[in-house]
Amino acid sequence: MRDRHLLSILVSCALLAMAASPLQAANDASAKCLRCHKKNGSMEGVHSTIGEQGLACTSCHGDQGSHPRKKAPVIEFGTDSQTEVALQNQRCARCHKPVKLRNADWTHDVHQDKVGCADCHQLHPHTDPISQLDEIGRTQLCVDCHGSQQ
Repeated sequence: MRDRHLLSILVSCALLAMAASPLQAANDASAKCLRCHKKNGSMEGVHSTIGEQGLACTSCHGDQGSHPRKKAPVIEFGTDSQTEVALQNQRCARCHKPVKLRNADWTHDVHQDKVGCADCHQLHPHTDPISQLDEIGRTQLCVDCHGSQQ
């Protein structure tokens, strides 16, 4: 009986250690980035829970190797990004599945090849402001973009 209890404890510890491995790796990888990039403002919310889900800065922004010495390009997000929209959205789609997005709101499907996710969504605030918009606010976003193309 005592051996069985000891075995149970050892198995539990091993499982916890395995579960912590991606978390530790993600935290280690992100710590290197945050040495310089913490000055870019606070990184809160779902995309800032670095490590909690095994996410690291490099999960979205790419593995930059010896950046910044060689000034390796990073994957940037948003309207001013030099990164192609397709690559930006491809990174987002690794976690945010297009089928689920389509079911949540038809605009995701219509814009996926033309507009970067970060053109509408903010990635590092505590709460994405677009998720708080009512229908009138969402319609205004459409008008803001499509109205300026006339």
